[in-house]
Order: sequence, then structure tokens, then C-alpha cells
Amino acid sequence: MSNSFNISVKPEISGVADDIAANLVQILSNASALASIRTVDVLAINTNINDNEAKLVTIDSIVDAIKIKTDLTPQNVRGKYFPASLVMNSDTFTEVANVTGHGKLHQITIRLVLGSDTLELLVTIDGEAFTVLSHTGDVNSYNAVASCYNVSSAARNLKKVLIETTSSFNSNLEFESSLLVEVRKTVDAGNNIECKVGYTLDDF
Repeated sequence: MSNSFNISVKPEISGVADDIAANLVQILSNASALASIRTVDVLAINTNINDNEAKLVTIDSIVDAIKIKTDLTPQNVRGKYFPASLVMNSDTFTEVANVTGHGKLHQITIRLVLGSDTLELLVTIDGEAFTVLSHTGDVNSYNAVASCYNVSSAARNLKKVLIETTSSFNSNLEFESSLLVEVRKTVDAGNNIECKVGYTLDDF
């Protein structure tokens, strides 16, 4: 009697073959995906990069154009501050400040040396005159500022504000083309009157 026998490995070989086939399917699927990436996605990325490069060139051109304009424009927001003052004794309107250009009137201060004198202040901005402001009766210093106290009047009015109690009370009036500040005495007791003006004149 023979003691030999045979072992069948067919099932195991069949399982390995199935795994190899599945792996081949996955490899082919991956290859197809890679081909799609190469032919579609990479081209799309290149297109976006080219588009962004074109936009950057446009931005650079705009920046260069802005720089050309700003290089020719003064960089200060407001111009230099100027004080102007006058001490006088005349019944004729006399200039304290006469300015041509664009700027801002910050402050006008008036004072009598003798309280029995009378001072008149005339302010003209861009050719439009304010109503004359008259002051008499004491030797205190006053700021002259724009006023809307008379709501029924269309006139451009000024009022005086005691400077000792409102030292930061400024006019803050902007002018486009011109500023003219004048003073005179209308009642003369033989003493001077004083006026000081502060303004900025712009360069743009």
C-alpha cells in the first residue's frame, strides 16, 4: 500500500490571482486619475497662475501711475501756520492780514488799549464780507468768531468771545481763494487798538 498523498494549492493561487487583479484595477484607476490631473488640473493651475501674473502687472501699472501723481503733489495735509498782527491808531480800515490762496482762518484776537475807544473789525473771506463787528467798553482781549445767533438774518455775522474764559475758542473758517482782515477806530480817545490773526495757508 502506498503512503503518498497530494495537497491542492489551487484555492490559494486563485486568491492571490484575485488580489493581483484588484491591484491592477486600482493601478489603472490611479493612472487614469493622474492623467486627468496632468491634462486638466495642472492646466487649470497654470491658467490661474498666468491670470494672477497678468493682474499683478496691472496692479503694478496702477501703483506706478498713482506714484507719478503723488510725487507731484505736496505731502503736507495743511500748510504752514502764519501769525499777523497790527497795532494802530487810525479811523481808516487797515489790513491786518491779506492772503491769496487756500487755507484756514484759526483765530482773530482784538483788544483796546483804552476802553473808551471803539474798534471795528471787518473780515472778508473769498470776496464775501462779514458784518462789521464793533467793540468798545473795556481793555480785555477777545476772540472774534463766526456766529449764527441771529437766525432770521442771512448776513454773515461775527461775535466777540472773552479770551480769558475761552482761550481755545477758534474761528476755524476755511477759505478757498482769499482772506482779508481789517480794523479801524471809529471813536478816538488817542490810544492804539490791537488785532492779531492766525491762519494756515496750504500748498495744494
